[in-house]
Amino acid sequence: IEAQLAAEEELRRSKGRLDALVDAAPVAIVVQDAQGVIMRWSRAAERMFGWSEREVLGAQSPTVAPDMYAEKARFLERIRGGEAFLRKRLDSLKAPA
Repeated sequence: IEAQLAAEEELRRSKGRLDALVDAAPVAIVVQDAQGVIMRWSRAAERMFGWSEREVLGAQSPTVAPDMYAEKARFLERIRGGEAFLRKRLDSLKAPA
């Protein structure tokens, strides 16, 4: 039981550190679940997009138009499949040798 209590306390401390980092980040951080539902919306996201975290938690991102939900779902599926878009984009920007 002591080990479990210690693990739960460490998990609480880790979550607190993560929350502090997300809140202090100068860039917008939006955490979504596998279906695209917002689980976390940073203070920078509030400033950048204009919606408070309370307004968007549990909903689809207000930054995506409803007619684009299907395209977003396909994009998320590709990410879950391991496709690395940023890496491919950066590789395509390299100058020829």
